[in-house]
Amino acid sequence: MRILYISNSSSVGGAPAALLNLVRILSARHEIGVVLPDPEGPLNKELGALGIRCWSAMPYRLTVWPGLMNPVKYLKRVYGLLFGRNKVSRYLAGIMDEFCPDVVHTNVGPLDYALHLCKERGVPHVWHLRELQNNMISFPSRKAFIRKLHEPWNSPVAITRCVAERWGLGSDARIIYDGVLDGSELCEPSYDRDSKKYFLYVGRIEPTKGLMELLKAFKAFRKSRKDYRLAVVGRPAGLYALRCRLYVMMNGLSDSVSFEGQRRDVRKYMREADAVVVPSRGEGFGFVPVEAMACGTAVIVNDDAGLKEQMDRGLLLSSEEIGLRYHGVRSLTECLRYVSDYGNKEALVRMRSAAFDVVWTSYAVERYADEVESYYYDLIGKED
Repeated sequence: MRILYISNSSSVGGAPAALLNLVRILSARHEIGVVLPDPEGPLNKELGALGIRCWSAMPYRLTVWPGLMNPVKYLKRVYGLLFGRNKVSRYLAGIMDEFCPDVVHTNVGPLDYALHLCKERGVPHVWHLRELQNNMISFPSRKAFIRKLHEPWNSPVAITRCVAERWGLGSDARIIYDGVLDGSELCEPSYDRDSKKYFLYVGRIEPTKGLMELLKAFKAFRKSRKDYRLAVVGRPAGLYALRCRLYVMMNGLSDSVSFEGQRRDVRKYMREADAVVVPSRGEGFGFVPVEAMACGTAVIVNDDAGLKEQMDRGLLLSSEEIGLRYHGVRSLTECLRYVSDYGNKEALVRMRSAAFDVVWTSYAVERYADEVESYYYDLIGKED
């Protein structure tokens, strides 16, 4: 089978990370091609090392209205959306005619260049919906985006049930949970490790990721536990990151909150933390809690959207909560206190053990690749 993937980014986080995990497995079984928006990037290098054929000569971006920026950049982006689509479409059409794919797989929702090209050529189009898009406005409108999703030629895949419901895909929608964990890395964690008395945040520093809420909760927590610290690992994004740093400085938290920037050794941080806190709002899925649970670390999550679905699914599969859930700053503060209380150690060990078992069963890359491959065969009318 020939499979052509359309990636939204040349980075190796989030959706591109899921794509890389998928390609690593399927490239041993099928001929793979990947279209990338940038000629240089970590994903380009990873795919090149796998011997995957890539195209990256034409820059393109998500098909959403740009956020507020300086007028020149805004008008340039809008001009690209209005008049650059045909250029990108011709570029993709040439790739498709050269590669002759059996399936084209667009790796994120807000990227709609390939659908009409697939329809013209009679090629199944898989549209991977990973986002609730609460902070995006589809171009030219949400209504147009939803209409395209429901076109007969399109075959959407939702990353969680809540994403499928967000776009009105119905109860028969295909749900395929992401592959996050490589089975070759499986090792039983130590549940008796000594507390290093720190909490960990991992993710971009932007409004939807909710770091400010965590900082406020940590400030309240520190009134009774000044021996704890908070490590923030992730790339800053715009003025929101500056606001978070100012909040830390103005509230006397500079000695207990450290901004570590982007790190390649995130798993090490996770293994040593007392808990990983995920305060995201409107998260479609959430890689971070899965990775933390795979390290045997306690997880505290905002009980919302895709994060809530992960917690609910874990409870269903293990008959136990696999993480602590919170609603608001006060509730988050209580979760921090619960983790820091030595009297709760046995309960936390049971929770961490249940979480470990659930994520390695549910979110392994091998399982993910098998489910996606099965879907391709369903679409092209072949048997596995």
